[in-house]
Amino acid sequence: MCSSQLISFGVRSSPHLLKRFLKKAKLTRFLNSKAASSMTRRSMKRSQSLKGEKMKMMNLKLYLKNKCIMEENMMLRKKALLLSQENKALLSYLQASNKSNGKFL
Repeated sequence: MCSSQLISFGVRSSPHLLKRFLKKAKLTRFLNSKAASSMTRRSMKRSQSLKGEKMKMMNLKLYLKNKCIMEENMMLRKKALLLSQENKALLSYLQASNKSNGKFL
């Protein structure tokens, strides 16, 4: 890029401003190049793999929670069955004792 084009962009002859402008121009050219697009593809793949790993961890945590809930559910069903059996046994005992005493429920 020649100095007349730099002046037309509003960049004066200051060396500091000239360096900044050239850095921006190089960066723009780099971002438009194939190397930059391959770098962005790599970073996208990397971010997708990180998302995949996060999803796997979340899936594992949910699986373990679900397994614990299912085990607790089975325990509660067994307790409910035992309580139901105990309730029926006590009810039949109460009815038998009331019949023997001559009282009905």
